[in-house]
Amino acid sequence: DVHPVASRSFNTFHTGCLFEQLARHRAREEARRTVFFLNTDPRTHTQEGVAAAEGSPLIAAELRNGAVAIGPLAGFCFSFVKPEIRKLWTLRVGNGGSQFRSRDTFPPLVVRALAGDVRSIVARPLPISAVPDFPVGHHVLHVDNYGNVKTSYTARDLAVAKIAWGDGIQAELAGRKRIAATALPNIFGGKPGELVFAPGSSGAPQNPYFEFSVRFDGDYRNSAAVILGFPEPGTAFTLRRKS
Repeated sequence: DVHPVASRSFNTFHTGCLFEQLARHRAREEARRTVFFLNTDPRTHTQEGVAAAEGSPLIAAELRNGAVAIGPLAGFCFSFVKPEIRKLWTLRVGNGGSQFRSRDTFPPLVVRALAGDVRSIVARPLPISAVPDFPVGHHVLHVDNYGNVKTSYTARDLAVAKIAWGDGIQAELAGRKRIAATALPNIFGGKPGELVFAPGSSGAPQNPYFEFSVRFDGDYRNSAAVILGFPEPGTAFTLRRKS
């Protein structure tokens, strides 16, 4: 079966976030039969013009759960799963020759990987250190169809900040926009129409990612995404308890 998932255009941060969530919740037997194909390469690997539409090098990663991922070594595509990468390789394929490499060049490699034949397309091993680390600080990860703004903030971060349930918090996005909310144990814990900051369904079950959310109050225009200005995945923010 093929299951396409759309990510924000040119946004390797968003691609990496979605990839981590899809890879995390695979049962081991299912993971061993899974090949992820990442298709986000904004071609920012150089500040100069490139010949033949050359893009970032194509790599393959074998995860600890047995899944295989193929995609460009671009931005943060593989950063979210870096701790789960067991082996990493560059692949035997040209990086240029087509504006649409994922359509014209990559499919045969994905087919070989689906057939369990990854080793035949490997060019050489690649150190896992070649994958950029997950960026320091807290960031927006995803904005879902309900207007919930998912972030990289976790329950452990809340404990370190000594924020308790019911405390008012203030977030500052990209050093500009300031938002007030209430920290609660679930996204439905507030009154309808109230902006809350609570653990959501993403991340590790024992240490979930938090999200900004507004409990529906009948107004379709009132959502966390609207209040926060529809931030792009990767937008940095800081958060503190209101004094």
